[in-house]
Amino acid sequence: MRAMTVRDLDDDLRTDVPQLLGRLAVELPQLFHDDGTPTAAIAALRLPADIGLTDVMVGGWDFMGELGDAGSLRIAGLRLPKIGYYVADDDPLRSATSVLCGRLPRWPASLDETVAQDEAATLPAASAKAMLRRVNCTLSDVSIAKDVLRGGGTLGAVMIGALKASDALTIAEAVRDAANSAIFGQETSEERVRQVEVARERSVDAARACLTLLELLDRHRVASKPGERMPHKPGNEEEKGGLDKSRLAVVAAARLIVRVAPLVRLPRHTAPGLAYRNKQVSEALLLARTLIDGVLVFVRDHHAGAPGSWSTLLGKMAKIKDRQMVDSTPDTAIEGLPDLLDTSGKTLGLDTAERAQRIAAITRIDATRIFMLLHSARVDEAVRLFPWLAARHRVFPDFSGGFADAVTVLLELQRCRAILRELVVRTRGPLADRDEAGPPATAPRLTIREAQRTFATSRRMDAALASHHGFATYAREFALSHAVYKAHAAGQPLDLAHSLPMLQQGSTDWTSKLAHRDVATVATTAAAFTTSAVVTETNRERQDLPRFFGMTSIEFITASLQTILAAHRRGATAVTRGGGAHTLEIDWSIFELTELMLAAVDASGEEVARFRKRTRADGPASLNHCRRGPARRGQKIIKAHKTTRIAAFEKKLTAETRRTSAWKTMGTGYDTAIDAAPAADQCVPAYWYNPEHDLPFWSAFQNAVKEPAPAPTNGQPATARDALMLELAGFAAWAPPLITKLLPTPQTARAITFLAHGFVGIAADPDFAKLR
Repeated sequence: MRAMTVRDLDDDLRTDVPQLLGRLAVELPQLFHDDGTPTAAIAALRLPADIGLTDVMVGGWDFMGELGDAGSLRIAGLRLPKIGYYVADDDPLRSATSVLCGRLPRWPASLDETVAQDEAATLPAASAKAMLRRVNCTLSDVSIAKDVLRGGGTLGAVMIGALKASDALTIAEAVRDAANSAIFGQETSEERVRQVEVARERSVDAARACLTLLELLDRHRVASKPGERMPHKPGNEEEKGGLDKSRLAVVAAARLIVRVAPLVRLPRHTAPGLAYRNKQVSEALLLARTLIDGVLVFVRDHHAGAPGSWSTLLGKMAKIKDRQMVDSTPDTAIEGLPDLLDTSGKTLGLDTAERAQRIAAITRIDATRIFMLLHSARVDEAVRLFPWLAARHRVFPDFSGGFADAVTVLLELQRCRAILRELVVRTRGPLADRDEAGPPATAPRLTIREAQRTFATSRRMDAALASHHGFATYAREFALSHAVYKAHAAGQPLDLAHSLPMLQQGSTDWTSKLAHRDVATVATTAAAFTTSAVVTETNRERQDLPRFFGMTSIEFITASLQTILAAHRRGATAVTRGGGAHTLEIDWSIFELTELMLAAVDASGEEVARFRKRTRADGPASLNHCRRGPARRGQKIIKAHKTTRIAAFEKKLTAETRRTSAWKTMGTGYDTAIDAAPAADQCVPAYWYNPEHDLPFWSAFQNAVKEPAPAPTNGQPATARDALMLELAGFAAWAPPLITKLLPTPQTARAITFLAHGFVGIAADPDFAKLR
């Protein structure tokens, strides 16, 4: 195990914040103009003049490695784009002499490479079944969908057409539901007619999008079946069978559109026919939904090389209500396709030129660059430019934001894994020493008892700070903790080289290693540690000292997986624990994913063994043991989270990313209390839609040092947050030179907003674990 150095101990926010500000100042290459058209060329990364690229990258996120490698940013869990992909091929960082040689990622060139990169950053393929039971999709499904866009071509155009059609259909369904409510509500006759007509117009938009999708599908059929363009018949029976199925599937879909078009084309109706008219619209939308979902499933299976993808599509198109007839002679059927397309186009008010324009508008979209945005974690930008990426459909049935929601879950699992690895590293030391063959590292596991023993004397403190990675990290952050600040503000002595006396003087030139050699400083720190919330813990199973907002590594990963997937639960078997605002439904299948994530970050198996011991289970197959017995010890692992609030927060953030007002109505009606406190530290996937969502909150929190909060009327603050606001105002009075020197600015507020996403000192402070 590597020894700690003075630089390690003093690599605190004085290093992190400038690096983070430099990272936020990096200009990423612009891939699209604001209207969605691709830029002429992809420019290089643009950095501030005084910042090196390695200074602003994150190990394990932007390049393969650990936090702090090559002098990189040492904060795990930041929701930032992966800039390593944008380092040019001729950049010196990719040269053989660079410290990052061979460690910078490259854009995948195949489906296998896309899946491999996602699995390496998230979970192995073994997680497929566990994810499938949880949200009716697998991580591979997300990777495949992304890779369709990477490949572009005719299949990429089909996927874009299907997502745009699903977007139009989602809007039509929302407006149709509103019209139904108006018909049977208290609205005036004129308002009912207006709403039903709007529903019909939106259903026409959806039907037109389906017609465009059908033509794109036929183009792909021709492009992917060379025999279709040959003057002779296919050479073998297998080729002939595949060609026949593709022809029949396209024709069956065309006949479905022929059925949809008349249902939505009728002119404005008077009041007596409104209910019937809306019923016709509903039938049309149901058929359109079947077509879109069938095509999206086909795109996934076809790109993954699944056999019989055309046959599956044919089956879905041919069996709708058992009324869809398909010719038994594919050669004859395909000849009638142009007539079917013309018939539907005329019914929907589209001539040949307009149909061609709609197809051209889709084929002009650069699918490969959309993949680049999604794969490099620029989801917010991708959905802002192409809101149909968040269209709802049944390939990802449990995600209200469809494909885009699934990508955010993939990214949040990657962030969750990064934080988990940092927790384990702080608890046990650098994992490379244990993942490799040979004897394990000798440093003890950092527990509360071990820390109490070390805090007892300055000699032990000095030895641990020089050799124990986890303790040195904890001591560095605990020096700036709420508990030590309260002790010093109450008159307890600290060495002048300590961070708090330096801050009080308005200086940031403290030296933690020197300060912790002082006997009085060690005594003050030890006393503060003894009275902190983490030390008063009596649960024998919660003795690991490193915490992320109060949670040990096992608690963090279990609760985080629960939170990530809480908003997408459908039919999960769960039990309810707690009550009121802290009610938590525990889905026991989460434990299987917990094991997989622990195994992914720790190849030695030590963390998995500890987890199994706590759950009294021998492996994934026997996790049902957690359900039996009066103790049900498994429930103790999961912290009580406000999952109802998180689910509402997910829907709100997703809706905010959409520009279509009708779509946004699906995200309304939730308790406004979801904005009362930030949740960026928790694993909420929707934060990828707007990583700066909490900026107003942190701006107000930061300004508390200048504008003290009013004193509580009854002597007690109403909430833990109010109490911290008052303490922060007291901090401003305690260190006026610092406040004068470092007045809050919009730039620092933005830095705090991003720091709140990651594993920084505030996350390890037991007092801030209560900020909910």
